[in-house]
Amino acid sequence: PVGKAVGLKLIAAETPLLPTLIDVSKDFEDALRKVSWTKNVSNSSDESPGQVIFKVRNGYANDLWITPSQIYGELASLSNGVKAGSIKKDGDDVDIVVIYDDFVDQVRPDLLLRNTITTPRGDVILSTIVDYEITNAVQNIKREDTNLLIAVEADLLEWFQPGPVQWEFQKFASQYSFPEGISFTAAGENAENQ
Repeated sequence: PVGKAVGLKLIAAETPLLPTLIDVSKDFEDALRKVSWTKNVSNSSDESPGQVIFKVRNGYANDLWITPSQIYGELASLSNGVKAGSIKKDGDDVDIVVIYDDFVDQVRPDLLLRNTITTPRGDVILSTIVDYEITNAVQNIKREDTNLLIAVEADLLEWFQPGPVQWEFQKFASQYSFPEGISFTAAGENAENQ
Protein backbone atom coordinates (compact mmCIF):
# COMPACT_ATOMS: atom_id res chain seq x y z
CA PRO A 1 0.00 0.00 0.00
CA VAL A 2 0.97 3.62 -0.42
CA GLY A 3 1.76 5.22 2.96
CA LYS A 4 1.51 3.43 6.27
CA ALA A 5 -1.35 0.97 6.52
CA VAL A 6 -1.77 0.80 10.30
CA GLY A 7 -0.87 2.98 13.22
CA LEU A 8 -1.79 5.04 16.21
CA LYS A 9 -1.26 8.66 17.18
CA LEU A 10 -0.08 9.08 20.74
CA ILE A 11 -1.10 12.40 22.24
CA ALA A 12 0.31 14.45 25.11
CA ALA A 13 -1.86 17.22 26.51
CA GLU A 14 1.08 19.49 27.41
CA THR A 15 4.73 20.06 26.51
CA PRO A 16 6.30 18.90 29.83
CA LEU A 17 4.92 15.42 29.06
CA LEU A 18 7.17 15.05 25.96
CA PRO A 19 9.73 12.70 27.62
CA THR A 20 6.88 10.50 28.89
CA LEU A 21 5.22 10.55 25.46
CA ILE A 22 8.48 9.41 23.86
CA ASP A 23 8.82 6.56 26.38
CA VAL A 24 5.25 5.45 25.66
CA SER A 25 5.89 5.64 21.90
CA LYS A 26 8.85 3.26 22.27
CA ASP A 27 6.55 0.73 24.02
CA PHE A 28 4.07 1.04 21.13
CA GLU A 29 6.83 0.72 18.54
CA ASP A 30 7.99 -2.52 20.19
CA ALA A 31 4.41 -3.82 20.31
CA LEU A 32 3.79 -3.03 16.62
CA ARG A 33 7.02 -4.80 15.62
CA LYS A 34 5.64 -7.94 17.31
CA VAL A 35 2.37 -7.83 15.35
CA SER A 36 2.39 -10.38 12.53
CA TRP A 37 2.58 -9.12 8.95
CA THR A 38 4.04 -5.67 9.73
CA LYS A 39 7.13 -4.14 8.13
CA ASN A 40 8.78 -0.70 8.04
CA VAL A 41 7.63 0.18 11.56
CA SER A 42 8.23 3.88 12.23
CA ASN A 43 8.07 6.18 15.21
CA SER A 44 7.86 9.91 14.46
CA SER A 45 9.73 10.74 17.69
CA ASP A 46 12.85 9.49 15.90
CA GLU A 47 12.55 12.58 13.68
CA SER A 48 12.98 14.89 16.68
CA PRO A 49 16.60 15.88 17.21
CA GLY A 50 17.99 16.33 20.67
CA GLN A 51 18.97 19.65 22.14
CA VAL A 52 21.16 20.70 25.01
CA ILE A 53 19.78 23.44 27.22
CA PHE A 54 22.35 25.33 29.27
CA LYS A 55 21.04 27.19 32.31
CA VAL A 56 23.13 29.84 34.03
CA ARG A 57 23.00 29.95 37.82
CA ASN A 58 22.41 33.70 37.78
CA GLY A 59 23.04 34.44 41.45
CA TYR A 60 26.49 32.90 41.41
CA ALA A 61 27.32 34.25 37.94
CA ASN A 62 26.27 37.76 39.03
CA ASP A 63 28.50 37.52 42.11
CA LEU A 64 31.40 36.79 39.77
CA TRP A 65 30.42 39.62 37.38
CA ILE A 66 29.81 37.22 34.48
CA THR A 67 26.98 37.79 32.02
CA PRO A 68 25.09 35.02 30.19
CA SER A 69 26.48 36.36 26.90
CA GLN A 70 30.05 35.89 28.15
CA ILE A 71 29.22 32.31 29.10
CA TYR A 72 27.54 31.72 25.74
CA GLY A 73 30.59 33.11 23.95
CA GLU A 74 32.88 30.79 25.87
CA LEU A 75 30.68 27.73 25.19
CA ALA A 76 30.40 28.65 21.50
CA SER A 77 34.15 29.06 21.07
CA LEU A 78 34.82 25.77 22.87
CA SER A 79 32.32 23.80 20.78
CA ASN A 80 32.80 25.49 17.38
CA GLY A 81 36.41 26.56 17.65
CA VAL A 82 37.87 30.03 17.27
CA LYS A 83 38.85 31.59 13.97
CA ALA A 84 42.57 32.27 14.27
CA GLY A 85 43.10 33.68 10.79
CA SER A 86 42.94 32.60 7.18
CA ILE A 87 45.26 31.49 4.42
CA LYS A 88 45.01 31.55 0.65
CA LYS A 89 44.64 28.23 -1.11
CA ASP A 90 44.11 28.15 -4.86
CA GLY A 91 43.09 31.80 -4.71
CA ASP A 92 40.42 31.25 -2.04
CA ASP A 93 40.55 32.33 1.60
CA VAL A 94 40.42 29.35 3.93
CA ASP A 95 39.67 30.01 7.61
CA ILE A 96 41.98 28.57 10.23
CA VAL A 97 39.85 27.41 13.11
CA VAL A 98 41.45 26.33 16.36
CA ILE A 99 39.44 23.65 18.15
CA TYR A 100 40.25 22.36 21.61
CA ASP A 101 41.79 18.92 21.01
CA ASP A 102 39.41 17.13 23.41
CA PHE A 103 36.57 18.06 21.03
CA VAL A 104 38.01 16.90 17.70
CA ASP A 105 35.82 13.77 17.56
CA GLN A 106 32.79 14.94 19.53
CA VAL A 107 31.60 17.68 21.81
CA ARG A 108 29.74 16.67 24.96
CA PRO A 109 28.20 19.09 27.46
CA ASP A 110 30.08 17.58 30.40
CA LEU A 111 33.38 18.09 28.57
CA LEU A 112 32.50 21.71 27.76
CA LEU A 113 31.67 22.47 31.36
CA ARG A 114 35.03 21.15 32.64
CA ASN A 115 36.69 24.21 31.11
CA THR A 116 37.23 27.55 32.82
CA ILE A 117 36.10 31.07 32.09
CA THR A 118 38.18 34.04 33.14
CA THR A 119 36.37 36.48 35.43
CA PRO A 120 37.44 39.63 37.30
CA ARG A 121 37.74 37.36 40.35
CA GLY A 122 39.87 34.69 38.61
CA ASP A 123 39.23 31.57 36.59
CA VAL A 124 35.99 29.71 37.30
CA ILE A 125 35.07 26.20 36.15
CA LEU A 126 31.99 26.51 33.94
CA SER A 127 30.17 23.65 35.70
CA THR A 128 30.04 25.75 38.88
CA ILE A 129 27.90 28.40 37.17
CA VAL A 130 26.09 26.46 34.41
CA ASP A 131 23.74 23.45 34.52
CA TYR A 132 22.54 21.55 31.47
CA GLU A 133 19.87 19.10 30.42
CA ILE A 134 19.47 17.09 27.23
CA THR A 135 15.94 17.00 25.82
CA ASN A 136 14.15 16.49 22.54
CA ALA A 137 13.68 19.64 20.49
CA VAL A 138 10.02 20.37 21.16
CA GLN A 139 9.63 22.67 18.16
CA ASN A 140 10.13 19.68 15.83
CA ILE A 141 7.42 17.50 17.38
CA LYS A 142 4.17 17.37 15.41
CA ARG A 143 1.21 19.17 16.94
CA GLU A 144 -2.53 19.04 16.57
CA ASP A 145 -4.25 21.98 18.20
CA THR A 146 -2.13 22.43 21.35
CA ASN A 147 -1.36 18.72 21.80
CA LEU A 148 1.94 17.01 21.00
CA LEU A 149 1.64 14.01 18.64
CA ILE A 150 3.85 11.03 17.96
CA ALA A 151 2.74 8.59 15.27
CA VAL A 152 3.69 4.91 15.48
CA GLU A 153 2.88 3.28 12.15
CA ALA A 154 3.75 0.35 9.89
CA ASP A 155 3.29 -1.00 6.41
CA LEU A 156 1.96 -4.51 5.88
CA LEU A 157 3.35 -7.41 3.96
CA GLU A 158 1.79 -7.75 0.54
CA TRP A 159 -1.78 -9.12 0.39
CA PHE A 160 -2.61 -8.43 4.03
CA GLN A 161 -5.55 -6.21 4.89
CA PRO A 162 -5.02 -3.52 7.53
CA GLY A 163 -8.27 -4.10 9.46
CA PRO A 164 -7.23 -7.09 11.61
CA VAL A 165 -3.76 -5.70 12.26
CA GLN A 166 -5.14 -2.28 13.21
CA TRP A 167 -7.64 -3.98 15.52
CA GLU A 168 -4.84 -5.93 17.23
CA PHE A 169 -2.76 -2.77 17.66
CA GLN A 170 -5.72 -0.83 19.08
CA LYS A 171 -6.44 -3.73 21.44
CA PHE A 172 -2.88 -3.35 22.78
CA ALA A 173 -3.52 0.39 23.24
CA SER A 174 -6.82 -0.13 25.07
CA GLN A 175 -5.08 -2.46 27.55
CA TYR A 176 -2.05 -0.19 28.02
CA SER A 177 -1.75 1.78 31.27
CA PHE A 178 -1.31 5.31 29.93
CA PRO A 179 0.30 7.88 32.22
CA GLU A 180 -1.93 10.82 33.10
CA GLY A 181 -2.11 13.33 30.22
CA ILE A 182 -1.25 10.76 27.50
CA SER A 183 -3.87 9.23 25.19
CA PHE A 184 -4.18 7.73 21.70
CA THR A 185 -6.25 7.80 18.55
CA ALA A 186 -6.22 5.61 15.44
CA ALA A 187 -3.91 6.56 12.58
CA GLY A 188 -2.71 5.00 9.36
CA GLU A 189 -4.45 4.27 6.08
CA ASN A 190 -7.11 2.06 7.69
CA ALA A 191 -8.17 4.76 10.17
CA GLU A 192 -8.28 7.43 7.43
CA ASN A 193 -10.65 5.28 5.33
CA GLN A 194 -13.18 4.79 8.13
